[in-house]
Amino acid sequence: MVALDEVHLTIPTLKNHGPGLVGVFVGGNSGIGASTLKAFVTHAGDSPKVYILARESLDRKLVLNYYARMQITQLLLPLLRRSPGTSSVLSILGGGRESPIFIDDLPLNKPGNYGLKQQFAHSIVSTDLMFERMASTAKNARVRFVHQFPGYVATNQVAGLGLVGIWSPVRWMLRVLEFCARPLAVPIKESGERTLFSAVSPRYRARAGDGDGEDDGAVVAVAGSDGVKGSGAYILHWNGEVGGVQSVLQPLRENGTGKVIEEHFHAEVERILHGGGGGGGGGGAAAAAWES
Repeated sequence: MVALDEVHLTIPTLKNHGPGLVGVFVGGNSGIGASTLKAFVTHAGDSPKVYILARESLDRKLVLNYYARMQITQLLLPLLRRSPGTSSVLSILGGGRESPIFIDDLPLNKPGNYGLKQQFAHSIVSTDLMFERMASTAKNARVRFVHQFPGYVATNQVAGLGLVGIWSPVRWMLRVLEFCARPLAVPIKESGERTLFSAVSPRYRARAGDGDGEDDGAVVAVAGSDGVKGSGAYILHWNGEVGGVQSVLQPLRENGTGKVIEEHFHAEVERILHGGGGGGGGGGAAAAAWES
Protein backbone atom coordinates (compact mmCIF):
# COMPACT_ATOMS: atom_id res chain seq x y z
CA MET A 1 0.00 0.00 0.00
CA VAL A 2 1.30 3.46 -0.88
CA ALA A 3 1.43 5.40 2.37
CA LEU A 4 -0.69 8.54 2.42
CA ASP A 5 2.40 10.40 3.64
CA GLU A 6 4.12 9.56 0.34
CA VAL A 7 1.08 10.83 -1.56
CA HIS A 8 1.23 14.10 0.35
CA LEU A 9 4.96 14.43 -0.30
CA THR A 10 4.73 13.68 -4.02
CA ILE A 11 1.78 15.65 -5.37
CA PRO A 12 3.08 19.08 -4.20
CA THR A 13 6.08 18.54 -6.51
CA LEU A 14 3.76 19.22 -9.45
CA LYS A 15 4.48 22.92 -9.06
CA ASN A 16 8.16 22.23 -9.69
CA HIS A 17 7.36 21.56 -13.35
CA GLY A 18 6.61 25.22 -13.92
CA PRO A 19 3.48 27.34 -14.47
CA GLY A 20 0.66 26.66 -16.89
CA LEU A 21 0.17 22.93 -16.26
CA VAL A 22 -2.79 21.49 -18.16
CA GLY A 23 -5.40 19.02 -16.86
CA VAL A 24 -8.32 17.58 -18.85
CA PHE A 25 -11.10 15.96 -16.82
CA VAL A 26 -13.89 13.91 -18.41
CA GLY A 27 -16.91 13.65 -16.14
CA GLY A 28 -15.03 15.54 -13.42
CA ASN A 29 -18.03 17.51 -12.23
CA SER A 30 -18.59 15.45 -9.06
CA GLY A 31 -17.26 12.61 -6.93
CA ILE A 32 -13.74 11.26 -7.44
CA GLY A 33 -13.19 13.25 -10.62
CA ALA A 34 -14.06 16.52 -8.90
CA SER A 35 -11.86 15.67 -5.92
CA THR A 36 -8.92 14.86 -8.21
CA LEU A 37 -9.51 18.13 -10.06
CA LYS A 38 -9.39 20.06 -6.78
CA ALA A 39 -6.16 18.32 -5.81
CA PHE A 40 -4.67 19.17 -9.21
CA VAL A 41 -5.57 22.86 -8.94
CA THR A 42 -4.27 22.97 -5.35
CA HIS A 43 -0.86 21.55 -6.23
CA ALA A 44 -0.30 22.58 -9.86
CA GLY A 45 1.40 25.88 -9.06
CA ASP A 46 0.79 29.11 -10.95
CA SER A 47 -1.78 29.53 -13.71
CA PRO A 48 -2.93 25.93 -14.23
CA LYS A 49 -5.36 25.30 -17.06
CA VAL A 50 -8.27 22.93 -16.47
CA TYR A 51 -10.71 21.63 -19.07
CA ILE A 52 -13.84 19.82 -17.88
CA LEU A 53 -15.76 17.83 -20.46
CA ALA A 54 -19.37 17.04 -19.59
CA ARG A 55 -20.49 13.42 -20.04
CA GLU A 56 -21.66 12.63 -23.60
CA SER A 57 -25.34 11.82 -24.26
CA LEU A 58 -24.84 8.06 -24.79
CA ASP A 59 -27.26 5.63 -23.23
CA ARG A 60 -25.13 2.59 -22.52
CA LYS A 61 -22.76 2.24 -19.57
CA LEU A 62 -20.57 0.12 -21.80
CA VAL A 63 -20.11 3.15 -24.06
CA LEU A 64 -19.51 5.59 -21.22
CA ASN A 65 -17.21 3.32 -19.23
CA TYR A 66 -15.08 2.35 -22.19
CA TYR A 67 -15.74 3.58 -25.74
CA ALA A 68 -16.15 7.27 -24.91
CA ARG A 69 -13.07 7.27 -22.67
CA MET A 70 -10.91 5.61 -25.29
CA GLN A 71 -12.15 7.96 -28.01
CA ILE A 72 -11.39 11.02 -25.90
CA THR A 73 -7.96 9.57 -25.18
CA GLN A 74 -7.36 9.10 -28.90
CA LEU A 75 -8.32 12.71 -29.54
CA LEU A 76 -6.03 14.00 -26.78
CA LEU A 77 -2.98 11.88 -27.59
CA PRO A 78 -1.58 14.21 -30.28
CA LEU A 79 -1.49 17.01 -27.68
CA LEU A 80 -0.08 14.79 -24.95
CA ARG A 81 2.73 13.64 -27.23
CA ARG A 82 3.73 17.26 -27.81
CA SER A 83 4.25 17.89 -24.10
CA PRO A 84 7.91 18.62 -23.32
CA GLY A 85 7.74 16.14 -20.44
CA THR A 86 5.78 13.09 -19.37
CA SER A 87 2.00 13.03 -19.89
CA SER A 88 -0.56 10.83 -18.17
CA VAL A 89 -3.91 9.26 -19.03
CA LEU A 90 -6.01 7.76 -16.23
CA SER A 91 -9.25 5.82 -16.32
CA ILE A 92 -10.88 5.38 -12.92
CA LEU A 93 -12.99 2.26 -13.24
CA GLY A 94 -12.12 -1.28 -12.16
CA GLY A 95 -8.44 -2.02 -12.60
CA GLY A 96 -7.66 -5.32 -10.85
CA ARG A 97 -11.28 -6.53 -11.07
CA GLU A 98 -10.84 -8.41 -14.36
CA SER A 99 -13.08 -11.37 -15.22
CA PRO A 100 -13.76 -13.42 -18.39
CA ILE A 101 -15.29 -11.72 -21.42
CA PHE A 102 -17.07 -12.81 -24.59
CA ILE A 103 -14.31 -12.44 -27.16
CA ASP A 104 -16.75 -13.13 -30.00
CA ASP A 105 -19.24 -10.54 -28.72
CA LEU A 106 -17.32 -7.50 -27.51
CA PRO A 107 -20.32 -5.10 -27.77
CA LEU A 108 -22.51 -7.65 -25.93
CA ASN A 109 -25.16 -7.71 -28.64
CA LYS A 110 -26.01 -11.41 -28.48
CA PRO A 111 -29.11 -12.40 -26.49
CA GLY A 112 -28.32 -13.23 -22.89
CA ASN A 113 -24.81 -11.75 -22.93
CA TYR A 114 -25.53 -8.22 -21.77
CA GLY A 115 -25.77 -7.49 -18.06
CA LEU A 116 -24.35 -5.05 -15.54
CA LYS A 117 -21.65 -7.47 -14.41
CA GLN A 118 -20.64 -8.42 -17.94
CA GLN A 119 -20.51 -4.89 -19.31
CA PHE A 120 -18.29 -4.00 -16.38
CA ALA A 121 -16.00 -6.94 -17.18
CA HIS A 122 -15.80 -5.93 -20.86
CA SER A 123 -15.07 -2.31 -19.97
CA ILE A 124 -12.32 -3.29 -17.53
CA VAL A 125 -10.52 -5.84 -19.70
CA SER A 126 -10.84 -3.73 -22.84
CA THR A 127 -9.33 -0.74 -21.02
CA ASP A 128 -6.41 -2.85 -19.79
CA LEU A 129 -5.52 -4.20 -23.23
CA MET A 130 -6.12 -0.92 -25.06
CA PHE A 131 -3.83 0.92 -22.65
CA GLU A 132 -1.15 -1.74 -23.16
CA ARG A 133 -1.38 -1.33 -26.92
CA MET A 134 -1.23 2.46 -26.65
CA ALA A 135 1.76 2.34 -24.30
CA SER A 136 3.65 -0.05 -26.59
CA THR A 137 3.41 2.36 -29.52
CA ALA A 138 6.67 4.24 -30.08
CA LYS A 139 5.00 7.61 -30.52
CA ASN A 140 3.35 7.22 -27.09
CA ALA A 141 6.60 6.38 -25.30
CA ARG A 142 6.38 9.51 -23.11
CA VAL A 143 2.74 8.94 -22.12
CA ARG A 144 1.81 6.75 -19.17
CA PHE A 145 -1.56 4.99 -19.05
CA VAL A 146 -3.16 4.12 -15.71
CA HIS A 147 -6.31 2.09 -15.07
CA GLN A 148 -7.24 2.33 -11.41
CA PHE A 149 -9.93 0.95 -9.14
CA PRO A 150 -10.86 3.68 -6.62
CA GLY A 151 -12.26 1.38 -3.94
CA TYR A 152 -15.44 2.42 -2.17
CA VAL A 153 -15.49 6.20 -1.94
CA ALA A 154 -18.16 8.24 -0.18
CA THR A 155 -19.31 10.28 -3.20
CA ASN A 156 -23.07 10.63 -2.58
CA GLN A 157 -23.80 8.59 -5.71
CA VAL A 158 -27.31 7.79 -4.56
CA ALA A 159 -28.35 11.38 -5.22
CA GLY A 160 -27.41 10.95 -8.86
CA LEU A 161 -29.49 7.85 -9.45
CA GLY A 162 -32.68 9.83 -9.97
CA LEU A 163 -34.81 7.41 -7.94
CA VAL A 164 -38.15 9.17 -7.48
CA GLY A 165 -41.78 8.21 -7.19
CA ILE A 166 -42.25 4.50 -6.55
CA TRP A 167 -38.45 4.18 -6.34
CA SER A 168 -38.18 6.57 -3.40
CA PRO A 169 -38.10 3.76 -0.77
CA VAL A 170 -35.18 2.20 -2.67
CA ARG A 171 -33.39 5.53 -2.63
CA TRP A 172 -33.78 5.87 1.12
CA MET A 173 -32.66 2.28 1.68
CA LEU A 174 -29.54 2.94 -0.38
CA ARG A 175 -28.90 6.12 1.58
CA VAL A 176 -29.00 4.13 4.84
CA LEU A 177 -26.58 1.55 3.41
CA GLU A 178 -24.33 4.32 2.15
CA PHE A 179 -24.32 5.96 5.58
CA CYS A 180 -23.49 2.68 7.34
CA ALA A 181 -20.64 1.97 4.93
CA ARG A 182 -18.98 5.39 5.26
CA PRO A 183 -16.62 4.31 8.09
CA LEU A 184 -15.15 1.76 5.65
CA ALA A 185 -14.96 4.14 2.71
CA VAL A 186 -11.95 6.00 1.36
CA PRO A 187 -12.45 9.69 2.22
CA ILE A 188 -13.23 11.71 -0.89
CA LYS A 189 -10.28 14.08 -0.34
CA GLU A 190 -7.85 11.19 0.05
CA SER A 191 -9.26 9.53 -3.05
CA GLY A 192 -8.63 12.64 -5.12
CA GLU A 193 -5.08 12.94 -3.79
CA ARG A 194 -4.31 9.29 -4.46
CA THR A 195 -5.69 9.56 -7.98
CA LEU A 196 -3.48 12.56 -8.69
CA PHE A 197 -0.51 10.66 -7.19
CA SER A 198 -1.08 7.90 -9.75
CA ALA A 199 -0.67 10.49 -12.51
CA VAL A 200 2.51 12.12 -11.22
CA SER A 201 4.53 9.57 -9.25
CA PRO A 202 7.69 8.19 -10.89
CA ARG A 203 6.60 4.78 -9.61
CA TYR A 204 4.39 4.64 -12.69
CA ARG A 205 6.66 6.01 -15.37
CA ALA A 206 6.10 6.23 -19.10
CA ARG A 207 7.90 3.65 -21.24
CA ALA A 208 10.58 6.18 -22.21
CA GLY A 209 11.53 6.79 -18.57
CA ASP A 210 15.07 6.71 -17.22
CA GLY A 211 17.22 3.68 -18.05
CA ASP A 212 16.79 0.85 -15.56
CA GLY A 213 13.46 1.92 -14.12
CA GLU A 214 14.64 4.55 -11.68
CA ASP A 215 13.35 8.08 -11.88
CA ASP A 216 14.60 11.12 -9.99
CA GLY A 217 17.39 8.90 -8.64
CA ALA A 218 15.25 7.46 -5.85
CA VAL A 219 11.94 5.89 -6.84
CA VAL A 220 11.99 2.60 -8.75
CA ALA A 221 9.31 2.09 -11.38
CA VAL A 222 6.85 -0.72 -10.64
CA ALA A 223 5.79 -3.49 -12.97
CA GLY A 224 3.33 -2.53 -15.69
CA SER A 225 0.12 -4.41 -16.40
CA ASP A 226 2.06 -6.83 -18.63
CA GLY A 227 4.57 -7.58 -15.88
CA VAL A 228 7.37 -5.51 -17.42
CA LYS A 229 8.83 -2.87 -15.10
CA GLY A 230 8.16 0.63 -16.38
CA SER A 231 6.18 -0.54 -19.42
CA GLY A 232 4.00 2.59 -19.41
CA ALA A 233 0.63 0.88 -18.78
CA TYR A 234 -0.47 0.18 -15.21
CA ILE A 235 -3.34 -1.48 -13.36
CA LEU A 236 -3.65 -0.11 -9.83
CA HIS A 237 -5.70 -0.78 -6.74
CA TRP A 238 -7.13 2.16 -4.81
CA ASN A 239 -4.04 2.28 -2.59
CA GLY A 240 -1.51 2.50 -5.42
CA GLU A 241 -0.47 -1.15 -5.37
CA VAL A 242 -0.12 -2.97 -8.69
CA GLY A 243 -3.13 -5.10 -9.62
CA GLY A 244 -4.49 -7.08 -12.54
CA VAL A 245 -5.92 -10.60 -12.76
CA GLN A 246 -3.28 -12.16 -14.99
CA SER A 247 -5.12 -15.47 -15.25
CA VAL A 248 -7.70 -13.53 -17.28
CA LEU A 249 -5.39 -11.15 -19.13
CA GLN A 250 -2.45 -13.34 -20.14
CA PRO A 251 -4.43 -15.81 -22.32
CA LEU A 252 -6.03 -12.82 -24.05
CA ARG A 253 -2.60 -11.35 -24.80
CA GLU A 254 -1.37 -14.67 -26.15
CA ASN A 255 -4.28 -15.14 -28.54
CA GLY A 256 -4.12 -11.60 -29.92
CA THR A 257 -7.30 -10.31 -28.31
CA GLY A 258 -5.72 -6.90 -27.74
CA LYS A 259 -5.53 -6.30 -31.48
CA VAL A 260 -9.10 -7.57 -31.92
CA ILE A 261 -10.31 -5.17 -29.20
CA GLU A 262 -8.49 -2.25 -30.79
CA GLU A 263 -9.91 -2.96 -34.25
CA HIS A 264 -13.39 -3.39 -32.80
CA PHE A 265 -13.06 -0.10 -30.93
CA HIS A 266 -12.34 1.87 -34.09
CA ALA A 267 -15.22 0.18 -35.92
CA GLU A 268 -17.62 0.81 -33.04
CA VAL A 269 -16.64 4.48 -32.79
CA GLU A 270 -17.50 4.88 -36.45
CA ARG A 271 -20.90 3.34 -35.76
CA ILE A 272 -21.50 5.64 -32.77
CA LEU A 273 -20.44 8.75 -34.66
CA HIS A 274 -22.93 7.93 -37.37
CA GLY A 275 -26.01 7.77 -35.21
CA GLY A 276 -25.58 5.16 -32.45
CA GLY A 277 -25.68 5.85 -28.71
CA GLY A 278 -27.89 7.50 -26.13
CA GLY A 279 -27.36 8.63 -22.50
CA GLY A 280 -25.71 7.32 -19.35
CA GLY A 281 -23.48 8.10 -16.39
CA GLY A 282 -20.77 6.93 -14.05
CA GLY A 283 -17.01 6.94 -13.65
CA GLY A 284 -14.54 9.36 -15.11
CA ALA A 285 -11.23 9.82 -16.82
CA ALA A 286 -8.50 12.40 -16.75
CA ALA A 287 -5.46 13.37 -18.75
CA ALA A 288 -2.64 15.65 -17.70
CA ALA A 289 0.61 16.95 -19.12
CA TRP A 290 3.50 18.73 -17.45
CA GLU A 291 7.10 19.69 -18.06
CA SER A 292 9.78 17.42 -16.63
